[in-house]
Amino acid sequence: MKKYLFDTSIIIDHLRGVEEARKWIEMVKKNKILGIISV
Repeated sequence: MKKYLFDTSIIIDHLRGVEEARKWIEMVKKNKILGIISV
């Protein structure tokens, strides 16, 4: 049971990470369109 809970928390953390990454990518796209990011 403990292992199951552990695996579930990893999956939840991963999904949170994916959500954060998606937000970040959206921000980067908007910034590029506005010409704010200089690479």
